[in-house]
Amino acid sequence: MPAVEAFARSHPDVRVVGIAIDDTTDSAREFAREVGVTFPLGIDGEDAVGDGYGVTGLPTPLVLDRAGRLATTWAGPVTAADLSRLTEPLVNES
Repeated sequence: MPAVEAFARSHPDVRVVGIAIDDTTDSAREFAREVGVTFPLGIDGEDAVGDGYGVTGLPTPLVLDRAGRLATTWAGPVTAADLSRLTEPLVNES
């Protein structure tokens, strides 16, 4: 989560949204406060997002294009540099 936060802060042109899967609202919000998350955080209490995108483990960063279509995924922990590489083609689209 700290890497995603660092990415979000250094890339204001990319909308970052966290989705808590398999967690309670209170636990997810407390964790976000503890690690200093400033981007929006949603709660997937019914696993609709996770199931819809085929998430099989956490964390799983999903990258959507401007039209909301899945562009790529990443399985496991991710660094800010990884997120930059994953989103660069989309940010540079016209």
